[in-house]
Amino acid sequence: MKRIILFVLLSVCTATYSTGQLWKMYIDSAAIMEKERKPAVAADYYVTAIEILKKDSLGTKTHGLTALSLGNLYIHMSQNDKAEAILNEAKAILGNINSRAELAGVYDDLGNLYRNTSRYEKAEQAYKAAQIIRDSIYGQEHPLYARSCNNIGILYQITGRYKESEQLLMKARQIYEKNKGRESRDFAVNSSNLAILYSTTGQYDKAVEFMTDGNKLWAIISGKESLDFAVSCNNLGRLYQTIAEYDKAEVMYLTAKKIRGDILGRSSAPYALVCNNLGNMYTLMGLYTKSEQLLLEARNIYEKNKNQINYSTNCEGLGNLYTEIGLHEKALPYRLETEQVRKSLLGDEHPWVVYSGVNIAGTYIELGKYDTAISILSTVKKAFEEKIGRDQPGYAETCNNFSIAYRLSKQYQKAEELALEARLFGVKEFGKEHPALSGFSNNLAFTYWQQKKDKQAEGIFLEAFEARKIQTDKIFSFSSEYEKLAFLQSVSQEWRSFYSFSYDRMPAEKAGNPFDLSLYYRNLVLSSVQQLNKTIYNNGSPEVKNKYEEWKKTKQQLAYWLIKPETEQKDDRMILEEKANNIEKELTRLSAAFKNELQKKDFNWQMIQQNLQAGEAAVEFIDFKYDAGDEQKDSIFYVALVLNKDLPEPVMVKLFEKRELEALLLKKSINKKNTINLFYSSGELNKLIWKPLEKYMPSISKIYFAPSGLLHHVSLAAIKINAAQTLSDKYKLVQLLSTSSLIGETEQQITTSDNCVLYGGIQYNADSAMLKQAASPYLTNQTGSRSIPPELIEGGGLPAFEPLPGSETEILFIAKSAGDRKIPVKIFKGTDANEESFKAINGKASPSVLHFATHAFFYSDPKKNKRLSREAWGSAFKMSDNPLFRGGLVMSGAENAWKGKPVQGVEDGILTAYEISNMYLPNTKLVVLSACQTGLGDIQGTEGVYGLQRAFKITGARNLVMSLWDVDDAAGAEFMQEFYQNLFNNRSIADAFSTAQQVMKTKYRNNPYLWAGFILIR
Repeated sequence: MKRIILFVLLSVCTATYSTGQLWKMYIDSAAIMEKERKPAVAADYYVTAIEILKKDSLGTKTHGLTALSLGNLYIHMSQNDKAEAILNEAKAILGNINSRAELAGVYDDLGNLYRNTSRYEKAEQAYKAAQIIRDSIYGQEHPLYARSCNNIGILYQITGRYKESEQLLMKARQIYEKNKGRESRDFAVNSSNLAILYSTTGQYDKAVEFMTDGNKLWAIISGKESLDFAVSCNNLGRLYQTIAEYDKAEVMYLTAKKIRGDILGRSSAPYALVCNNLGNMYTLMGLYTKSEQLLLEARNIYEKNKNQINYSTNCEGLGNLYTEIGLHEKALPYRLETEQVRKSLLGDEHPWVVYSGVNIAGTYIELGKYDTAISILSTVKKAFEEKIGRDQPGYAETCNNFSIAYRLSKQYQKAEELALEARLFGVKEFGKEHPALSGFSNNLAFTYWQQKKDKQAEGIFLEAFEARKIQTDKIFSFSSEYEKLAFLQSVSQEWRSFYSFSYDRMPAEKAGNPFDLSLYYRNLVLSSVQQLNKTIYNNGSPEVKNKYEEWKKTKQQLAYWLIKPETEQKDDRMILEEKANNIEKELTRLSAAFKNELQKKDFNWQMIQQNLQAGEAAVEFIDFKYDAGDEQKDSIFYVALVLNKDLPEPVMVKLFEKRELEALLLKKSINKKNTINLFYSSGELNKLIWKPLEKYMPSISKIYFAPSGLLHHVSLAAIKINAAQTLSDKYKLVQLLSTSSLIGETEQQITTSDNCVLYGGIQYNADSAMLKQAASPYLTNQTGSRSIPPELIEGGGLPAFEPLPGSETEILFIAKSAGDRKIPVKIFKGTDANEESFKAINGKASPSVLHFATHAFFYSDPKKNKRLSREAWGSAFKMSDNPLFRGGLVMSGAENAWKGKPVQGVEDGILTAYEISNMYLPNTKLVVLSACQTGLGDIQGTEGVYGLQRAFKITGARNLVMSLWDVDDAAGAEFMQEFYQNLFNNRSIADAFSTAQQVMKTKYRNNPYLWAGFILIR
């Protein structure tokens, strides 16, 4: 609207004002449009003004200055050809009339243009021409002379003339401070430029000081929505990234990205630059998908003009990304192109060109071309030593890559010397806590390992572990759950290497450090999410709680889209995913209490031992892929880390390889029941899992254990240790997510001050009227299994979910037992057992005991399960890439949605693990899932089982009773009756469960299918 009005006004001016006034109106209008952040419109007005000035031969100086303004604007719009032409026109006009002061300004802009397009010789000539003019007019203590010093100083910094750059920038600083003060625009520019110089030369403390000062000044001088502020934020982001302060860097980058996108557009070079920087940082954080999107977005912009230094930086970033994800053949062309572009712009000896060789050599190492890498690195190292300096960034990495090449060539002495040098200069450059040191230290540890210098190797591995812990804590203090998982995946090789080293070289009885490593990383993301929920719910400010509610609502909206077919999801899913992710990060940043709680999580094995009683043991199971640096095996090894009250240190017990247990799990019989009974009757389970541990269990009667990998699918209680006994006959077994749960935790009971909510006897096939009226018809007397029928997987069979009358009997018995003990109970059955009723018990309304007797489901990853059909009922749940959508509980009316015909106006009845994880149940001591396979899910490294187990743990529920296989309706009800009788008779949850299991085992000893399927997880 504003543009239309301006054109109308200008039309009026044509009729009303003289020609001499008309060009001024266009110039004034252009200035207004620049302030309105409409550069294209402003440029049109400047062009029109110049045309009038040329036509009428008016005011040649005005003509020159208008051309100068237009040239400057074209530079900001990245229209470099137009900028160069109009600036040369301005230079000719102002030179002809000997307008020397204004001519110096033209030379400045030409210098900026040449610098931006990497024509550095021409840039230096232009800047020096401006400097000479200003020296002759004003002398060397004038602010305009300082501007020339500043411009040349920036150029020298880019071209590697660092000492000369610092001298010129400090000279400019002194002039600005003396003439304009410390809060002037020029002083702010100078602060930013000095910060960039100090960052480039590894003087990070100085860089942070100057850059933060400059950023504050820009916010005051130009405002927080200006391009000046965007430049400062981008530069400060790069600095924070360099020193691994990714939280602060991300905030700066996103601020700069938004400003540049809004003002200059999403196809401008400055916008591409910040995309590139942000993408590079996401690579370091393991966020590879986001990184690639940003780097390719920047590349599409830079493709228009490859002859620039920022294009080479984009090539470098893509090379780094593809190297990190193991696509080395794809990375190499980007590495080579980086060097080629930089050589053409900077010459062979520039530090950035030399550094390109480090990355190229690194890729050749990954491709197994060690001799080629060694040859390149010899040249690079010599260049650093003779011309650039060993104290400059890149030298430590040069030595490290050189060391790796020699190590993998089995030249260990040379590798060790270079690894020590890399670490020495790495510490000087970054400090011991920087994540870059983890890579250097791990390489040195591998080198010691290969030479059997075990003490030195262990010490260096542990130093690397401590540096990585610091980085992990920082990243966890601001990132989302998804980003935390991605980061841990990106660094998981490091702890696999340490486990491999301990497995290979360390005495079995010296396993304290592997135990501590397992304690730190096990369920690290889960505990972080739990703590965030708890902190916000209990201590959050109104601002934080409002943001928390917004996050929950966004996730609810996302759940709606994620269960729709892929063809209907469109862009809504991605938009909501990004929104939910960003709100979660904002919540994490806002919650100071959460950050404080994170810092407290630093458990060690001594703390576990102090919490063990006589006769008790703790076992941390771990699995890892063997990695010795220059030797990797396809096998995944399982070990147990055993601790009891009397051991001086935990013991590492070697167990089995994954393929051995996998072979047992894959054996089939005539039906599921026979398959499970044969599996647990096999002596192979005892041989693989328990026999190696027995000698470390003298006088032990109670074992706390935390499973990993495939052990999540095994009921340890049912393992036969001899002809007459199972493991649970000899020991009381307590399953934990981590043995760190022993610290500060006590066994819980259900008392008269508690309450129960029970779901059972659910009507799955209710029609819309019944659902909306919440009718409660009784179900027919028939029995069945609480699993989804096999035919449903293929889309056939009616009804979708058969009734479970035994589930109603079950909850009525539990209700009576609770009532006898004066424990309040609320029952939901029939159509009352809907999703709405469950979601209403969020927060303070959460019960002490939450029991579900219903159907449940979990589907394996669709990428691995080729049998799943997209046309089958429930395909939206089966085909999801999110395991929390592939598992859930079946509530009233679920059959409608499962068949693709959900009832409008009510929940769909499919209570996914994702929806459950969106709840908070702070009062819930016990969740019982009396349904089939509720303990199953995707196994995701140190985070364990992704399914209903994780969902309910996220809610804050303390104890979970779940099933590993299909629950027989009658036997399940029998187990539950025994369990709840014990529970309501003043027994702890763990004792009640153990006793119920023993009773069922006595009755069905040779049929573990009927008694061993339920597990209790604390």
